[in-house]
Amino acid sequence: MTTSKIKILSSKTINLIAAGEVVERPASVVKELLENAIDSGATEIEVTISTAGKNLIAIKDNGCGMTKEEMQIAVERYATSKLDEEDIFKISTFGFRGEALPSIAAISRITMYSRPSSQEFGNKMIMEGGEILSIHTSPCRVGTAIEVRDLFYAVPARLKFLKNDRSETSYIIDIFNKIALAHPNITFKLMNDIKILLRYERTDSTDERIRQVLGDEFFNHSIQVAHNHGEMQISGIVSQPTYNKRTSTEQHFYINKRPVKDKFLQIAMKLAYQDVMASDRFPAGVVYIALPYHEIDVNVHPAKTEIRFRDSDNVRHVLSKAIKEKLQQNSLHSIETTSKSFFDYVLKTKIDNVESQENNEVSSAYKNLYEPNFNFIKPNPVLFEPVKSVETHRPAQSVVIERPVSFQKTFDMPVHYPLGHAKCQIFGTYMISEAEDKIFVVDIHAAHERVIYEKFKKEVAVGVKRQKLLLPEEILLDENKIANILENKQIFEKFGFMLSKSHNFLLIHEVPAAFKVKDLAKLFEDVADDIASYNFTSRIDEIFEQFYETLACHTSIRAGDSLSIPEMNQLLRDMEQTLLIDQCNHGRPTYNTISKKDFEKLFNRT
Repeated sequence: MTTSKIKILSSKTINLIAAGEVVERPASVVKELLENAIDSGATEIEVTISTAGKNLIAIKDNGCGMTKEEMQIAVERYATSKLDEEDIFKISTFGFRGEALPSIAAISRITMYSRPSSQEFGNKMIMEGGEILSIHTSPCRVGTAIEVRDLFYAVPARLKFLKNDRSETSYIIDIFNKIALAHPNITFKLMNDIKILLRYERTDSTDERIRQVLGDEFFNHSIQVAHNHGEMQISGIVSQPTYNKRTSTEQHFYINKRPVKDKFLQIAMKLAYQDVMASDRFPAGVVYIALPYHEIDVNVHPAKTEIRFRDSDNVRHVLSKAIKEKLQQNSLHSIETTSKSFFDYVLKTKIDNVESQENNEVSSAYKNLYEPNFNFIKPNPVLFEPVKSVETHRPAQSVVIERPVSFQKTFDMPVHYPLGHAKCQIFGTYMISEAEDKIFVVDIHAAHERVIYEKFKKEVAVGVKRQKLLLPEEILLDENKIANILENKQIFEKFGFMLSKSHNFLLIHEVPAAFKVKDLAKLFEDVADDIASYNFTSRIDEIFEQFYETLACHTSIRAGDSLSIPEMNQLLRDMEQTLLIDQCNHGRPTYNTISKKDFEKLFNRT
């Protein structure tokens, strides 16, 4: 065996190696050149590709342009106009490493035109394999135009690792859309040969750009997010729970307008939807996070799609909380707008001489379902005497009542509730209720499950009722896992667990009143594993919330259980007072609406 001597690599070899990191596929070239165009101050950018970018990638912009000298310097490694030594930890531009152009030039044939506004003529430069073949004066418009031809001709082995043209084109479209979403003030155009694939006109509205890119269906089933926390600003649009996808590909995250890939941001977004969406489905959305530049590090990888946060756990916690709050607000809004204003009717309603023993009595079986070892508020009677006061900014539960009154079959005018009045139960599973101009079909189990789950969460907020064990439960865990758990002791206490340590054992002294002790070992092993794997303390909340979801599912009305009309009406009233009632804990809809007009169409009455 011969021993090779250490030697300095040639600049050509260095560029080829760097190209392997920067230029993974044609979409990588599109990304790097788009970022350069944006940094040049362009307001119009046009991209043309041929054969999925392998034969041609051409990008034109109306930015500041370059002089002849700048064009020559731009293709040298580590040449950049965007970075000084003192700026390395507060990078605000998209390109800054000075690697993109020389890396692309090393594996392709490039023709570049550029002209600054201060000059009457521009210049044309031709390169091949990283070498400048010629540069001379040429007429051209203000800005820069770059044609990248025969990508990977210098490293043909790379071509074998590319996918088919359809897939590679989809990668280009994806990166084109990601960048367009961050810059609504720029007109973007993407062409495949002479066919226009995409065109987004510049706009002053970020929302409008999101609609242009993600389409009307997403936009019409979305919720706006806006949240400030210290120096952090979060904005964007996320999908309603009913609009969801098989994968997370329609989640777009931006840090200071830079598109990033961060699995923990995805976890944080998923966490916000955990009790309104099935576990195998994913929300869609565009989230912009603005942070001071010293709070992030974008110089992690040459592709610049990864990022480090100074306080990553805080960023993800705030993001999850911001989305969750908007989902809850949206749920209240959807209930309030399902019919004419509840308060408009209640304030006008006068109920005289109403009495019925039947409707004053909600069966004890239904009441018991609400109280699996929790001190929940007893259900309110269905009908009440006239309202004394109303806080119009709150949902229906804010109506202050004097006392329940009796009920008889004839009265002047019924109370008009948002979800109407129960009429019947069908298939042992669904309830039909009628409002003024629509009917509701309610999944009884799904709706009751959500009602109970939200009551559980209120218990957690004010303090879970605990039960003390006769003897502490001992769980054998290694030292690091016990330490991780005890570091988050306050979170466990919030959910009703009192903990301590003895040697290699975690001791559980108190548990929530509704908890079965036999579940403890597996629960805490899962928690310890997740803390170690994710280093993400919000996962603790997620695990315990999943436990309460399961508990709510097991204690709610089951399919096939028969309910009386008063019991069904009570469930409707509880639904009107419950957050996130549109979906059950697993993401299924709790009710659907059929308008009177649509119903009449079934009988050709319109």
